[in-house]
Amino acid sequence: MVGRNLPGNIFCHESETSMIYPEMRRSERKMDDQKSLQILQSAEYGVLSTVDSGGQPYGVPLNYVYHQGALYFHGAQVGHKLNNLQNESRISFCVVSRAEVVPQQLSTNFESVIVFGRAAIVEGKAKIQALRWLHERFVGPLTPAALADLQEQQEHTLVVKIVIEHMTGKERDNG
Repeated sequence: MVGRNLPGNIFCHESETSMIYPEMRRSERKMDDQKSLQILQSAEYGVLSTVDSGGQPYGVPLNYVYHQGALYFHGAQVGHKLNNLQNESRISFCVVSRAEVVPQQLSTNFESVIVFGRAAIVEGKAKIQALRWLHERFVGPLTPAALADLQEQQEHTLVVKIVIEHMTGKERDNG
């Protein structure tokens, strides 16, 4: 894998082969894209899955915001998640919006979405905009004081954009 230095996208890598996504085994449970997007837009958190340089997988739950075909999240400028993303920009992200165990069927009713994509660091005005979207989603409208605080804190905060390359939604609702 060869790294590519794109402005604001230090995680982007070129791959010698394109990823081929397998067909869903239980295709009768597949959700349409519109419903999958609704779940991505409304779920409170998801689990970001990455891999380190030794091939060790790592999953971490985090808050995010969906905007125009991408997911955004913020975090520390150092750490395990960042190290993994610097090693490999390809990620998987899973959201479960509903889960209800059905004991008599030894099963679970659920709605979930899995996203595959590539992660990239967001800088400049795009970073401030992503932080605004996150604030508005989880805190509410920005006040002048909150905006000033956001602009001050952005220097110490990492923002990552996940460009969605493939998405599948799946649901089960029996009984």
